[in-house]
Amino acid sequence: MNRLAKQVAAILALGTLMVGALLVFGLSRAGDHGDPLTPQVLVPGALGVGLLALFALRTTRSARPLLDLRLLQRRSLAVGATSMLLVGGAYFGSMMILPIYVQAARGDSATVAGLLMIGQALTTGIVVQIATRLVDRIDPRKIVWFGIGATVVAMSLMTSVLAADTSYVAIAGIGILMGVGIGSTFMPIMTAALRGITGPDLASGTTILTTGNQFAAAIGAAASATLLTAYFNSRVPVLDDGGMAAALGLPDVERLVAAPGLAGAVADTYVLTVGMLIAGFGVSLLLPKSGAIPGPDTPQGSTQAMASDAAG
Repeated sequence: MNRLAKQVAAILALGTLMVGALLVFGLSRAGDHGDPLTPQVLVPGALGVGLLALFALRTTRSARPLLDLRLLQRRSLAVGATSMLLVGGAYFGSMMILPIYVQAARGDSATVAGLLMIGQALTTGIVVQIATRLVDRIDPRKIVWFGIGATVVAMSLMTSVLAADTSYVAIAGIGILMGVGIGSTFMPIMTAALRGITGPDLASGTTILTTGNQFAAAIGAAASATLLTAYFNSRVPVLDDGGMAAALGLPDVERLVAAPGLAGAVADTYVLTVGMLIAGFGVSLLLPKSGAIPGPDTPQGSTQAMASDAAG
């Protein structure tokens, strides 16, 4: 019987990989076409969702599930996972948008795009360390609300200031603000979500959050790519419905003419990420009230440590 259980677990693990692969493939095809209702998108997407439903059904009925989704009946984990899905989708979607702006609207290289985002990455890393220590003394919900609020401000600025000639210094500054927001968000969300979950359930709870974050990255990037491609095709006739690929391959002369339309399309795509963040903020208001987290020798202190490791 033990051997059979191991075989079932292996099959479920393989099925989980297939779910992720099919969903990501379908979502990426949506970004290529700018239309999520094509068969190239709907077929793999439906298969992925179907496998995900089967996986969820199997795990909720199993006495020893590979991943105990029944933990989502706990308010803290359900709210935390939903918040992370929305905030993560917005963040990773924005990470895809900016390089397209730099290369398509400005005609600069991917190296320039990477350099432009260094400040944001460094700020995120520094603030994560600060937030990790603050949750020892401050209710994690307050840190989460501050982080999401700062990120909303940063992405809202991108929608309003981004143009064909916007200063890279201004964009880098907004990126630093975004780094402050994101660095203050992910780890405190995980800490608040895992509060009260101990023992063997802690591993499943952490896996649910990290797996959800991975799905959020794929969903957010694909949704942003789909909307951006649709905007490119509808606003920049010279692309001839070629989407992002055509925008990235424009000759310099044509790019100068198309740059305002390309930049406006990117700016308006940030509205999607702002909406996801606002929704995530609304969900995070439902996180259970909690006091400061005990030290590392207590069960909740161990929860914080595991959340920190997973977020890092």
